Amino acid sequence: MLDLRSDNLIAQARTAKAGDAATQTSTAEPPFRFRRFTLAVQGELGALGRERQAHAAELPDFLRAHLRGTSDAEALFYQFLSRLHEAEPTYLTRPELPAEVAVAALGQVLHAAAATTEAGAPTQHAALSNGQWLVVARRGPQPLWYRAVAGLGDGEESFRGIFAVADEDAASRPPEPGLVEVPDNYALMVSADLDFQILPLSL
Repeated sequence: MLDLRSDNLIAQARTAKAGDAATQTSTAEPPFRFRRFTLAVQGELGALGRERQAHAAELPDFLRAHLRGTSDAEALFYQFLSRLHEAEPTYLTRPELPAEVAVAALGQVLHAAAATTEAGAPTQHAALSNGQWLVVARRGPQPLWYRAVAGLGDGEESFRGIFAVADEDAASRPPEPGLVEVPDNYALMVSADLDFQILPLSL
């Protein structure tokens, strides 16, 4: 079984929004990496960022030494790694780490990063991989869809794949035919052999 190449699988698109005076470009960040783990996240993370210094001080020394920036997304990534380490130190080095364990830890840090406000649950999307599986998670009202594709080509040229897509304008229009929506507070997990399942984000 080949490892999932997370450097090829995880990316964030930079989108342009038309403003009153000019077109502005969102500040999407590249994925963060630590050992086998790669994480990209977008959405509301401000609650975690407001306590960034306190959270950084609580990190194990070997994780704190890898902090490079001051972004909320990086703070969330290292909070995720810290939760895995607290649960079981070998989780950070175990290739066969169960995806369910990682999904539960990811759900906890996403929840802590953005508490529900009067306006409702904030939107968050995250893509996480350790090379053996890929997880794409959704919290909040903004839809996340996926589609499994197969049968493109013949014989050795045939192709199987799964893609996931989120569109900030999609809530106002139906998805394209063939797309399946990932429910709020759930994640799509794809294994290296392209089997997939929907897992709950445990809080």
